[in-house]
Amino acid sequence: MGRARWIAVGVLLVAIVAVAGWRMRNRGSAARPPAERGARLAPTGLDTRAFRAQRAATLERARQLAARPSPVSPKTSPATAAGSSSVRWPKQGLGPLPEAGAKLLAPCVLGPAELCATIADEVAECDGGDALTCMAIGQLLADTPPRPLIASVFFYQACLIGDPAGCQRYADLKPPSNVACDEDPFACGWRAYRSRDAALHEEACSLGVADSCIFLFESAKAAPERSRAYLETACQLGHAMGCMELGRRLTPGCITNAELTCYPADAAQAKAALAMACDAGLIDAACES
Repeated sequence: MGRARWIAVGVLLVAIVAVAGWRMRNRGSAARPPAERGARLAPTGLDTRAFRAQRAATLERARQLAARPSPVSPKTSPATAAGSSSVRWPKQGLGPLPEAGAKLLAPCVLGPAELCATIADEVAECDGGDALTCMAIGQLLADTPPRPLIASVFFYQACLIGDPAGCQRYADLKPPSNVACDEDPFACGWRAYRSRDAALHEEACSLGVADSCIFLFESAKAAPERSRAYLETACQLGHAMGCMELGRRLTPGCITNAELTCYPADAAQAKAALAMACDAGLIDAACES
């Protein structure tokens, strides 16, 4: 396969995952009803203090990553030179996709703009062929809510560079891998996404995978209280679009129609949700005022 085609595949992967949460609305009717466990099944209200503490903790971890000594390992795995591949992982060592990580920074789709700015140099190192840095970025994002599924790009990039650990991590996100959800919530979320398994989404959502909460929100539209609970959970975890949608549905004056189900008006919670959307990285004119 030519390099141009690999580039196209990589760009397509980024585009698909970046919008996956919101395209689930066209698939929700085919999913099984959510299991009676996992995420909150009734709204409890947003906790802005906890949200800000979580955001601060994530940014601190990002700063620690940026301040760490540069890796001393070779840029390609000793086992697989760039341009070759292994039998076990055919994509191992084929070479990194140009700017696969950089495309996620402008605009920032990983979280707050400050997060992207903090790890920008590390993302450049990853795109430049540093597999260990790719793995570190991917694990940072996978370990901290909202655990965005798009973080898989960094594991994929590490594999393409030649790191077997990157290939294994990427393989763990797909069947037949079945690692327990509480051991690897990020992989659980990816398996749920690939299989559209509502029960797996329940587990992933309850463990901090906001994209899974969005899937459940979309599949529960016929039950407004439950759909609000899932949307609230996604927002609390730091899903910017989830916060915006929650704020819109709680705003006094919201009008229910075929595309939008309003929740009981709550001006205070609507204001909190919209503020959290901006803090979580929403790119909107309202966040600039």
